[in-house]
Amino acid sequence: MATTNHPIFRALYFYPFGSPMPGRVNEREEYRFGFNSAEKIDEYSGGGNTYDLGARMYSSRLGKMFSPDPREKEYPWQSTYAYYANSPIWLIDYKGEGGEEALEKIINLLPDDVGKSVQNTINTIKENAPDFDLSRLALGVEYAVGTETTSGVKGEANALSGKVMFLGGDDAFYVYEYFGGEIGAGGESSIGANVNAGGSFFVAYQHNPSGSHDTFDGTYSYVRGAVGETSGTLTLGFDVGVTGSASIARGETWTVFSIEGSASVGAGVSTVITGGATGGAGKVSFTERPAPKGVFETILSLPRLFNPLPISALQRK
Repeated sequence: MATTNHPIFRALYFYPFGSPMPGRVNEREEYRFGFNSAEKIDEYSGGGNTYDLGARMYSSRLGKMFSPDPREKEYPWQSTYAYYANSPIWLIDYKGEGGEEALEKIINLLPDDVGKSVQNTINTIKENAPDFDLSRLALGVEYAVGTETTSGVKGEANALSGKVMFLGGDDAFYVYEYFGGEIGAGGESSIGANVNAGGSFFVAYQHNPSGSHDTFDGTYSYVRGAVGETSGTLTLGFDVGVTGSASIARGETWTVFSIEGSASVGAGVSTVITGGATGGAGKVSFTERPAPKGVFETILSLPRLFNPLPISALQRK
């Protein structure tokens, strides 16, 4: 086994917005790059305090840009001098342009197939929404547990728990939680009764500009199409299946586009490949009302995305 030693040119510790910690900088020789691989402009205000991001100059001590955002009209919800939605730990602004780069980073965190579906959904919204505004987008995940009965005609009822992250406003990237339920009816090529559990990623768009984050919850109507694969007959007393579906839910001010999957177990018989469509209505409620959020509140909310339970509601109890 061969061992190769490589010199370490520089090792240092940063505060969250990129200012170097005094006494915690070690370097063999002068190195022109620093925080987030940006080029330092040390002659301007000392070592590691000013950076050239390309589109703009950035002050790591202030956590602000020196000049207005060249794309400020696309992001009216935040200060035109802000560094990457004031979320420097979670997001990286390589060029000083923010906005669209933040959305791309979020999508890249998703599984490849889900990320592609989310991006395609956003592209469709862009093409069809008049005066599309990135700040009116939201991303989220929703979990559902419910029952359905089918005999050609289908009835369903689901309990819901979800998380949503708005991309604009003074609470951008904060993860809100909500819960609720829905009932619907339609048709499906199976006979039986099943218990379903599943989850979905969704993209939401505020189609009514008079709405707000506060109007995301409330009542809505939905349509859902599904295609699945089941055992086809009773196996050990059960008919087991896996289903993929897509749905559109529309409230007074928001429209939600979901990419879903679920597993089911029940008693009954069906074709091996099942298909169905349902429509119905539901209602969801936030566990906390939307309000301006600070950087640390936003960071601490992020783990909620990975837990199907309404954590904030449980903590209050």
